[in-house]
Amino acid sequence: MLYFLILIFSLSALHAMVPGHNFTDDDFIQYAKKIPEAKSCCLIYSQDSQSQFSGVLIAPNVIATAAHGLVSILANNPPQLVRNGFVSVPLHNTYAQFDEGKSYRVHSAYIDQRYLDGDHALASRYDIAFITLERPILDRASIPLLPELDMPQDVTFTVVSHGISDLQSFWDVLKFWKPPITFLKRAYDLLEWTPVSSPRILGEDIQLIRTLAYSSIFFDARKTYRPYTVYDKSTFQRTMNAVYKWQKNGRPPFALALPGTSGAPVFARIHNTLYLAGVIVAYAPIKGNFLAPHGTSELKRILHNPKAAIGEYHTIFALFYKENTTTKSALKDGTTFVIDPNVKKILGMP
Repeated sequence: MLYFLILIFSLSALHAMVPGHNFTDDDFIQYAKKIPEAKSCCLIYSQDSQSQFSGVLIAPNVIATAAHGLVSILANNPPQLVRNGFVSVPLHNTYAQFDEGKSYRVHSAYIDQRYLDGDHALASRYDIAFITLERPILDRASIPLLPELDMPQDVTFTVVSHGISDLQSFWDVLKFWKPPITFLKRAYDLLEWTPVSSPRILGEDIQLIRTLAYSSIFFDARKTYRPYTVYDKSTFQRTMNAVYKWQKNGRPPFALALPGTSGAPVFARIHNTLYLAGVIVAYAPIKGNFLAPHGTSELKRILHNPKAAIGEYHTIFALFYKENTTTKSALKDGTTFVIDPNVKKILGMP
C-alpha cells in the first residue's frame, strides 16, 4: 500500500519550474520581493475551473498573459467577435489577484487569432492574449510596451510567476473538490536568449514569419565553459554565455519554466528603463520537437530527475514584437523589433 501511495504522489506532481543549481524555493520568493515590477504581476483564476496562471498589468484595465492559459476557462465561452486579428471572448467568474486577499473581476479576453488557427508548434509564436478588467487599477504601475524595442545581446530577462503546481501536496490528489487558490509570487532570471526558428507557413507574409518566439537555455552553473575559436549557436556556446551572464549579474536565481507558470511576464531592462518583452508560453527540448506537450515521457523524466533538463531544454517565451526587416533597421547595431501590428491595433496604439 505504501508503494502505491508513493507512486500516486510521484506521478501527480506537476512542477511550475525546475530551479537552477543550489537555489531553494525561498530564494525565488525573496527575489520577487526585491523586484518593484512584481507589484504589477497577478494571478489569474476562474471559479468555474481549476485553471490558474500568471499575467501582468500593461494598462490600468488591461492584463497581458498567454493564450493557452485561457483554454479551460473558455470551454463555456465560444468566440463571438474577431477584432483587429484577435478573437474577443466574454469571461465569467474570472478574477485577477495582485496581492493576498484582493481580487479584481475580469470582463473579457482577446486572443490572437493566429494562435487559434495555427498548429501546436507554430502557434507558440502567437500564444498571447489580453484580459480586460471591469474597473481600472490605479494603485500600481502599468508596465509599458514600446512601439520599437532594441534588444542588445547582453539583456537579461526576469520572470515573475504565480505558478504553484509544483507545490501540490499528496493530499490534493485525494480531494474530490477544487483545490484552493494559492497566491505565491516567485521570480527568476533567463540569462541567455535566442530566436526560435520554425518552418515557414506557405503564403505567409515575410513580416509575420520572423516574429514572437524566443527561448532561454537551462544550464549548469557548476561547470566552466571555454569559448570556441569561431562563434556558433551551439548548445555549448549558449550555455557558456548563460553562465557568464549569471556570474556577471551576481548569480541571481534562475530556472526552467514548466507547465504551471504560463503567462508569466518576461521583463527586460534596457538603458535603465523597464519594459515588458513577452510572456512565458512553453518549455521545449533543444533538439527534436519544437514544444514539449503536457503528459509526455519527457516531462516525467524531468520531474523524476531535474538534472536531465540541464543543457537539454529551454524556456519558450512569446514576444509582443516582430523583427524589423527594413533596410533602415538592418544598418543599426543589434536586432531591432517593432510591436506586432495586431497587438498594436488591439491596444489602440498609434
